Amino acid sequence: MNSKSKFFTGLVAAAAIGIAGAASASGEPNAPGAHVHGAGALNVVVEGNDVIMELTLPGADVVGFEHKAESDKDAQAVHEALEKLENAANVFVLPAAAGCAVVEAHAESSLVEETEAHGHANENRHEAEHEAGHGDFGAIYEFTCATPDALKDIEVKLFVLFPSLEEVDVQAVTAKGQWAKELTPSDNRFLLAF
Repeated sequence: MNSKSKFFTGLVAAAAIGIAGAASASGEPNAPGAHVHGAGALNVVVEGNDVIMELTLPGADVVGFEHKAESDKDAQAVHEALEKLENAANVFVLPAAAGCAVVEAHAESSLVEETEAHGHANENRHEAEHEAGHGDFGAIYEFTCATPDALKDIEVKLFVLFPSLEEVDVQAVTAKGQWAKELTPSDNRFLLAF
C-alpha cells in the first residue's frame, strides 16, 4: 500500500471511529467493527479526484468458513475469492461519466497463511483475527476519477458475489461531510452527492 493509500485509510479509520461512536451512543447493536455473520463493512473516503474504499467481509459469507484453510479445496476457495475481490469491477460500479480508473486493488484474508496470501497482509490484524476465531477478508481499492463531480453514487455488487451477505455498513467521508448507510441486496447503492 502506498503512502497516499495509508493516509486515506487513516482518514477512513478516524471517520469510522466518529461514526461508530455515534452508532454506539444511539444503541445500534451492529456498530461498525463488530464481527457479525451476514454483515460487511465498507469505509469510503473521497478527496479531490481520489476515492479510497476499504472493505471487510466475514469469511463465512465469502467462502462458507472462518477457520484457516485446512485442505487444498479450502485454500483454492480462499484464493478464488481473493481474485474476485481484487477485480474492482466485480465489486463496484462507478458512474461512467466520472471517468474513474483503478489505481490499486488489493485483497487479503486471514484464512490462508501470510506466505500464501496475495500480498502483504497486516500481521497484527491477522493474529488478532486468528485468536478471535473469526477469519475475515479485507480489501482496499484506490480509484482516481477524471471528473469527480460526476461521481454521484456507487453501486455495490457484493450481494451477487456472496449471496449469504445480508448487509454492508457503509461509512463515508467526502468534502460534503461524513455519513453512514446500511446497504442490502434490494438497496445496493450509496449516494456521494446530496
